[in-house]
Amino acid sequence: MLRCWKPKRTSPKPQPSAAGTGNNECNSMNISHESPPPAPREKSRTTIENLRIKKTSSESSSAAGIRSGKERKQEDEVTNEESNSFEGKMRTMRKIIKKRKTSHKLKVGIFSRSAECEYEWLKTILNSQFFQNTVKSVQPCCITNNGDRQFAEAVSHCKFGILYHSQNRGRLNITNVTDSLYDKELQDLSTKLGKNSVIVVIDDLDDVSKEKKDAILEKQRSLKELAEEVFLFSRDEKKKLDQ
Repeated sequence: MLRCWKPKRTSPKPQPSAAGTGNNECNSMNISHESPPPAPREKSRTTIENLRIKKTSSESSSAAGIRSGKERKQEDEVTNEESNSFEGKMRTMRKIIKKRKTSHKLKVGIFSRSAECEYEWLKTILNSQFFQNTVKSVQPCCITNNGDRQFAEAVSHCKFGILYHSQNRGRLNITNVTDSLYDKELQDLSTKLGKNSVIVVIDDLDDVSKEKKDAILEKQRSLKELAEEVFLFSRDEKKKLDQ
């Protein structure tokens, strides 16, 4: 009896797993199935803990975010172009506080007639990773007409003072003008802490240009004489902060 010849069965070659194949184009070109090299990491733009910046695009992220990593380790130098950006102002603020730091981080006081909720965003930043090597704690102090003793006690517990004023109160009457709100407090902060340990934050403005700042300093000269720096912040800048 004749036997039919049957071809020898061979086991099919095992197919490479999906993790090692790459795409179909690589298979057809007989390219070695190795895992592709990891994509280069994009430099992080959002670097302040507890402060989330809304990222609608990479452009807005670059404009509103505060970078860290190598920048936090470098000296806080700010170029002329950066000086009026949100990031530039925060880096300048950190540099000023850092100059006053010795072997210990500083207790920072925020002094204002405004409600604490109005400058909550500033407290958040000062308590964040961005200031972690310079700021130990942040102490708010509400200024009242009959609170001289409370104010003096709060100043005595701080090494650095921030005088905060919001235009939501209606006017920019900080000092040297009719019905100014902070003549005595600004003088006391400068006397007890030193001019280089005092800054002024003017918030909720529509215009934060250099021209606006110069106009304020021209009319309210004690700001320049009694404080190390004056920072202007706009409503639009704070809209980018997800509080």
